[in-house]
Amino acid sequence: MKTTMVLAVSFATLALTSSARGDPGGQGPGLSPAQPAAEGVIQDWPEASRLIAQVMIEEYGEPAEVSSVALVWFNNGPWKKTLVFRSPPGNWSSSSEADDLQQVVSYHVPLNKFGELVLFDTRLTMNQARRELSFRSDSEKLNFLALNLAHDIIIGEKDAREARLFFDVTAELAQAGKSSPYTEGLRFQTERPLLTTPY
Repeated sequence: MKTTMVLAVSFATLALTSSARGDPGGQGPGLSPAQPAAEGVIQDWPEASRLIAQVMIEEYGEPAEVSSVALVWFNNGPWKKTLVFRSPPGNWSSSSEADDLQQVVSYHVPLNKFGELVLFDTRLTMNQARRELSFRSDSEKLNFLALNLAHDIIIGEKDAREARLFFDVTAELAQAGKSSPYTEGLRFQTERPLLTTPY
């Protein structure tokens, strides 16, 4: 029952993401690569999401897809996909007011680890069909941190409680300007080469 509930949460989150980025079958507002430059589109976004979008544009250049609800990059840096949302979905449960940055890696998560990962942080999304693992926060550093800790949980180096404590302490230090290998990049190899096509 627990695994079924976790899967339901994960697929519900995926459906929201798919709808926002116009995935085939998502039936949401599609993102077209032929849209105007992202800087113009994000001018009327809330300040928090606009600042996140500007940081990603500076880091990775113009997104591959642009709409009034999201910007999307594919195969940017270590990521399979990066999405910046204008605002979180209405039912998105988060400890932050601006968890508008979702970043995805290619990673097969064993089903028996789903429960432990959700105990660590409900902002993690596991997609078995696409072999994806993602996290959503307000910064790339926190996404690196969470996904590195998710990997530690999966390989048995930490349990959910240990990972949560590590996350909280390291995130607080990062806000104070102190770096950690966990916030500077992925500490594991992604499962397979990055895709050369968006979907």
